[in-house]
Amino acid sequence: MKVIPGLAILGILAASVLLAGCTAPATKPETAEMNAVAEEISMSINNGLGDIKEGLRNTSHNLSATGLSGPAAGAAMSENLRHYPWTLTSFTLSPGGIVLAAVPDDNAGFVGSNLSGQSHVQKANADRAPTVSGVFPLVEGFTAMLQTYPVFSTSGEYLGYVDITYAPEVFLAQRVRPVTNGTSYDVWVIQKDGTEIYDTTPEEIGKNILTDPVYADPALQEFANRVVQEPSGTGRYTFWNREWNRNVTKLAVWDTAGIDGAEWRVVVTREDGSTP
Repeated sequence: MKVIPGLAILGILAASVLLAGCTAPATKPETAEMNAVAEEISMSINNGLGDIKEGLRNTSHNLSATGLSGPAAGAAMSENLRHYPWTLTSFTLSPGGIVLAAVPDDNAGFVGSNLSGQSHVQKANADRAPTVSGVFPLVEGFTAMLQTYPVFSTSGEYLGYVDITYAPEVFLAQRVRPVTNGTSYDVWVIQKDGTEIYDTTPEEIGKNILTDPVYADPALQEFANRVVQEPSGTGRYTFWNREWNRNVTKLAVWDTAGIDGAEWRVVVTREDGSTP
């Protein structure tokens, strides 16, 4: 996904001004560029998720011929992982939730494990379609998410699925930073349950904006609930600055990203009165 250059963003602003006289009220100048940034980040996220999905689709095609276990399956999965060096693991699972293959090799001990009790496993096998999970804890002590793709035999029999696992903040940083570098914008991304899966301030990743005491201020809670409930919008709220040494009022816009079941709010903020 190419970053919109400065001239392109100025073009978007100019177009909104020209159209203001013949359409519904135009976006306020103070948020027009922020909306463009939020939309660009959302599009980049979707493109990134789509790219991973395409890699899994190709792997699924190969596994249709090799089966979901054994050296040939592991080779196909390892080849896909090489395209995404920032990812963690790739497993194949049976319709009953049993791990049939696991790469890299240091995950071989998971083969034979029964993961049928995990909600994302149940969903992938029930849907028999591509899925994007919510975040979940790993035994290593941190959280991750995964994408899945179903595998069918050449005769159309459902064999199970292949997945790929990664830390959401690593994936999202690749989509956010190229857009916001050199600006005063901060970005946070949350699931609809309020869990932060990315934040310019790393200490906030993993917190839940709806339940964590640090976000307990009623006015902030009112704003947070709007973000969760509305696919896009604009607002203001008060919170700590980047240095965590004083409260500031922040101007915010948000948009929605996600494919295959994921629905993430992408929130772009800056201190009210500051310049981009």
